[in-house]
Amino acid sequence: MSSIRPMIPLLLAAGILLGGNGLQSTLIALRGAQEGFSASDIGLMGTFYFAGFLLGCLAITRIIKAVGHIRAFSALAAIASVGTLLLVLVIDPVMWCAVRL
Repeated sequence: MSSIRPMIPLLLAAGILLGGNGLQSTLIALRGAQEGFSASDIGLMGTFYFAGFLLGCLAITRIIKAVGHIRAFSALAAIASVGTLLLVLVIDPVMWCAVRL
């Protein structure tokens, strides 16, 4: 048990992150339906999320090599936070797809 004790904060943080990500994906679909977006627009938003995930996986090594892992994490966390706020401020399916990318 003592060997897993240092891992508890990391596992808790990962659980909170995954829970928040799952809630955001579900709530974006529900909010889009409430705002009158078509089913294809809502599906396209989900597609753009995974396309952005793929592009991020391909680009992150160059970003980390250029600025380091701490600055890369800080900048990308700030961009993700701004993107989440934009989902509340701008009600447009095209913008929501761009934010999810």
